Amino acid sequence: MRTEAEPIVRDTVPKPGSPDPIEVRAAEVAKRHGHSRVTDEDRKLAYDELRRMSRDQSVDGEVHH
Repeated sequence: MRTEAEPIVRDTVPKPGSPDPIEVRAAEVAKRHGHSRVTDEDRKLAYDELRRMSRDQSVDGEVHH
């Protein structure tokens, strides 16, 4: 069982199947920051990015009169 302090090493390219979108984004964040492992901070940033993108998409999809 994994603990919070224990980082997960993950490929930056998702494997076939249904990968966790936060983990995929966290791997991208880690790569951008030059990390060789995904950290909890990378996951937090990934979650924030996905949440912001989701909010932006819902606003873009609205019809304005």
